[in-house]
Amino acid sequence: MSQEEQIEQMRTWFFEHYDDPANLLPYESREGGYIPIYGPLEYTDEILYSQFGSEVDEDVIKELINELDELNQWSPLPDDSWYPDEDYSDIVFYDTETIIENTFASLKNIEDQIAIAGQMGEYSEDFMRMLFARIYAIIESFLFDFFVNYSLENIEKTMPVLDKITHFKRHPISLQELNSLKDSEDIGKDIKKLMKERISFSALGFIWHRFDDVYKLYKKFGFEITTTELKQYLDIRNDIVHRDGRKKEDMSQKHFIEADTLHELITESRQIVQIIESASAL
Repeated sequence: MSQEEQIEQMRTWFFEHYDDPANLLPYESREGGYIPIYGPLEYTDEILYSQFGSEVDEDVIKELINELDELNQWSPLPDDSWYPDEDYSDIVFYDTETIIENTFASLKNIEDQIAIAGQMGEYSEDFMRMLFARIYAIIESFLFDFFVNYSLENIEKTMPVLDKITHFKRHPISLQELNSLKDSEDIGKDIKKLMKERISFSALGFIWHRFDDVYKLYKKFGFEITTTELKQYLDIRNDIVHRDGRKKEDMSQKHFIEADTLHELITESRQIVQIIESASAL
């Protein structure tokens, strides 16, 4: 295996297990920083040497450390224990058409609220930050809902792909589960219920605003998505969601969101939905 391939494999593993604390953790200035709810923050070199030190040459590991070390410490991603232990087989997902209609309706609702606030001649700062965060919630929910629904509607096509993705193959259907279905009157239906549970549970643990990873996942199923505005303002999204809108670089100040920024995010969110809608119709 070449050095580039080794680095790529280590990088993939790293981002399947760790993320920037700003993306995950609440920030408490009185406590002196991020609250490590998923486990202690860890240094880049400690993580990589612990995982790969016995398998990969030190020079190769150091190259990835240099790439990642702009960020000093990383938070572990939540593991399965952070998600409810419940039956996902009975979750009801809307059909694709309804998911798309609901997403467009939600985005239109935000546009209407911006217009009403503008007519009143005043944009409340807290209100604008709330709308900003809601746009991200809408597009993240769409990407999650559509992915799960598409996977289940095209199960024979999607399962071989998901079985090769580390995040999803952590939740395979066990031999014991399959054996329990041997006396089933409709084994095909029951196997699909098991698949639905596994896909739904795994998708809940995916970070749907980590857009580069999400778009790579969608690309595996033939959906070519790009984004600029949503990624550009992602740090602000994290500050609003995790720090009550306070700027990470200066906690004494809060972000002010312009109406034009909201319209940019709405426009790009619509474009993403339209691209996926068009591709899924082929």
